[in-house]
Amino acid sequence: MGGGPVGPWGGISLEHPLGVEWGTGRDIFAQLLFGLRISLLIATSATIITVVIGTVIGIVSGYSGGKTDAVIGRVMDLTLAPPFLLIILALSGVLTQRLTSLGVPEGNPSRILYMILVFSVVPSYLFIPGVLLVTLVVTFNLVGDAVRDALDPRAGRR
Repeated sequence: MGGGPVGPWGGISLEHPLGVEWGTGRDIFAQLLFGLRISLLIATSATIITVVIGTVIGIVSGYSGGKTDAVIGRVMDLTLAPPFLLIILALSGVLTQRLTSLGVPEGNPSRILYMILVFSVVPSYLFIPGVLLVTLVVTFNLVGDAVRDALDPRAGRR
């Protein structure tokens, strides 16, 4: 143990496919698998919880029908419609520069609050990304429909 990787490939061998860590000699592939175990546990748990909650809400909505179904449907539409996280990530660089020019300090932890405030007060930041997102989704839908129409032999020719 200890020391650096030996050999022309920096410790990469059949025994250590991703090499070893400098100074400790620990296998990087083993560490990767150990970290993957925890990540998979979290991802699987989140997926199972989401599926259970969604199934229960769907069953309640479908069984009740009427106003309950309409209200749950509209709440789900409002929840799933705006991809705010993607928009915040896409525009965070531009907003960070603008916030710095407005005098918000570089290391201020409340920058995300300023970004949310800017997004809610100035909706023009959302217009262009929203139009582009809608255009992209409609394009993929139209291309998918065209491919299905071209390749599905059972589809009726109109």
